Amino acid sequence: MMHQLRYSPLLIACLLLLISGCKKENFNTAPFRFKLDGQEFYAPAATSSAKRNGNRITVKGTKLVEFQNNSKLYGEVEIDFYINPDSLLNPIELNYGTNILRYGNNNFDKTFYSQNATPGVLNFTEFDPSTKKIAGTFSAVVAESNGSNTKVLSEGQFSFTYSD
Repeated sequence: MMHQLRYSPLLIACLLLLISGCKKENFNTAPFRFKLDGQEFYAPAATSSAKRNGNRITVKGTKLVEFQNNSKLYGEVEIDFYINPDSLLNPIELNYGTNILRYGNNNFDKTFYSQNATPGVLNFTEFDPSTKKIAGTFSAVVAESNGSNTKVLSEGQFSFTYSD
C-alpha cells in the first residue's frame, strides 16, 4: 500500500501535465473561420475539410451547436469554386452561379447564399498541388434565397491539406 501511495503524486502530476497540454481551438487558431455580422464563427479541424475534384474545390467548415452556450454562432459554411491553375493570383468572385458560398444552420432550413448583385471574393494565400496545401481569405454579403435578409461575412480564412 505504501508503495502505491509513493507513486500517486507522480501519476497525478503526469495526468495534469497531459491535460494542460491539450489545446482547444479558438477563433485565432481554427483552420476555418470568419465573422458573420461581426460575430466570430470558427469550425474546428475535426469538422472542417477541403476536397479537390479536378479544377473544382469545395472548402467546408461546420460548427455544431454548443448546448451550454447556444448564443454562439453555429452551422455550416461551404465554398464551392473552380480554379484556373494559370491564374491563381487572381481573386475568385463568389456569386450565385459557378462559384458560390453557402451559410446555413445545421439543418439548412435557413440558408444564405453569395449573390450576383454583390459578389464576394476569395483570394489564395497558398496553393501547392505537390503538398495539397490550400489556404485563403474570403468575404461576401450573403442573402436568403428570397433576398429578404442579408448578412455580412467578413475576415474569412481557411487553411487545409485537401483530399482528392
